[in-house]
Amino acid sequence: MVSKKNLLLVFGGFGALFILIILVIAGIVIFFHFSTPYQKDYVCPDGKIVSDASDCGATTKNTNPGVECVGTPKNYCDGSVLYFGATCQSGQWIYQTEYCTYGCENGACKHQSCPLSCDDGNPCTVDYCSESTSYACFHDPLNGAQRGCSGNAGNCKRYVCKNGGCITENLIPCCGNSICEEGETFSTCSKDCYPKLNVMIEGCDKDYDISHGFLEVTNVYVTIQNIGNADAKQVYAVASATDEEKQHPDKDLVLGDIPYGYQRTIKLTVDTKAKTETGITINVRTSGGQTATQSTNICSQLSEETKDNLEKLIRSGLMLTG
Repeated sequence: MVSKKNLLLVFGGFGALFILIILVIAGIVIFFHFSTPYQKDYVCPDGKIVSDASDCGATTKNTNPGVECVGTPKNYCDGSVLYFGATCQSGQWIYQTEYCTYGCENGACKHQSCPLSCDDGNPCTVDYCSESTSYACFHDPLNGAQRGCSGNAGNCKRYVCKNGGCITENLIPCCGNSICEEGETFSTCSKDCYPKLNVMIEGCDKDYDISHGFLEVTNVYVTIQNIGNADAKQVYAVASATDEEKQHPDKDLVLGDIPYGYQRTIKLTVDTKAKTETGITINVRTSGGQTATQSTNICSQLSEETKDNLEKLIRSGLMLTG
């Protein structure tokens, strides 16, 4: 039979062994715990748990909510190095970096290519970009009619490019600008080129005309001017009197053409009553339909010197006005 003393010895041995095993296991755990580096976990803005904040990718959110960063981060250039994708770590903005082969500008890397479009919206420039421009857009000014800047601008004007700007300029020649230009005539542009007649009664002379079977007649000296900007074609003048009796053969006259800027002096004769004050009317017209009229109630007598001078003008024919 096993005695109580022997049973106590057996159970005591098992207890000591169990405690030893526990101590060995605890030692192993403690050893591995202190021999393995401590890893601090980070929580990304999207909820992902990583060992380092840089593993979250580019973000501007604070990866350490306990310490806030000041301000709002912006991408920037330092020489040819681009700083971008800032993250807030322990109160400081930490940027990612990239070396820009073609240079860095305005917070972005330059690229060896042109923009999708260089169009500046101005029809009076030619827009281009190439390797020779270092991939920058250029806008050279154009002159003359261009697509988007051409055509009628109204009232004898047109749209045209000049030194890179779209302007209006006068069309020359153009019928309708109130200027009788070279190549325009009354027949091709009557609203610009037209004669304008001015009639002046210089005075009268009472006389007798027995050779034509008349007694007293009145000679009227008339100057007809063309003050328009086109030739007056086939000018015709006729005189009439308030006391006119028979029709005198010299009461009318076809003068022919009077160019613009010229004048012609003529003498017309009407049969009038003796010793009666005479009112005279002169009517002038052209083959183109222009007309002019001048009248006087009392046709004043001219001196002999004045009549001689007027006769000289009559013989001279056409003369410049003024």
